[in-house]
Amino acid sequence: AAAGFAGWTAGALRHLREPAAVRAAREHHGRYLLPADFDRPAARLLVRAQRAVDAVLGSRAHREGLLDSIDNATELPRQEWAVAVALAEHTRLRRERRAQQPDRLSAPVRALLEPQRRALDLSVRSVTERVEALESYARSARAADEAYHEWRVLRDLPEQNARYRDLLAGTVRDALAVEVVGRLDADARRAEEVLRDRVASAVGSGLELATGPAPREAS
Repeated sequence: AAAGFAGWTAGALRHLREPAAVRAAREHHGRYLLPADFDRPAARLLVRAQRAVDAVLGSRAHREGLLDSIDNATELPRQEWAVAVALAEHTRLRRERRAQQPDRLSAPVRALLEPQRRALDLSVRSVTERVEALESYARSARAADEAYHEWRVLRDLPEQNARYRDLLAGTVRDALAVEVVGRLDADARRAEEVLRDRVASAVGSGLELATGPAPREAS
């Protein structure tokens, strides 16, 4: 089972280093992390954070600049690195606690170690909230993608309606065609009004999303 988990982490986790750190390993000792640095709980949280960061950076909203009031390409890797560092420390502390073999310790000694356990639990909760904030930002980016797609459809609708109107006007001369042409004219005017509203809404959503969530620092 241990070997299987090691294989899973090697495939699921990136070999992490501080953003933009490309110098030799000697110069960056202590500034890069490997899958072996994370136990199962830490690895799961880190994968969630990485997927959220990838979702934002891969979104159409990000590429089109709807979220560029902050520098996602710099800030999100920084957030990912901070999460990874905290999770690696959690892993080290959990391994130390297991090595202490608490079941072999007397009650008074276990009581002395209890504040350490509580501190670790608090830090884990804090980092989990940071990961959840990244996931919330990723959901917001996906929502912005959907709004942007609708905006593009609405933008093209008046011109498309005009082409359909011209098609009917040029090929059908009966009263039914006149009625359909009238409806298309009305639809085109409504679409133009909706388009103006959607443009304003999309711009407003982009500015709001640009602030991103406010992740809490790990304790």
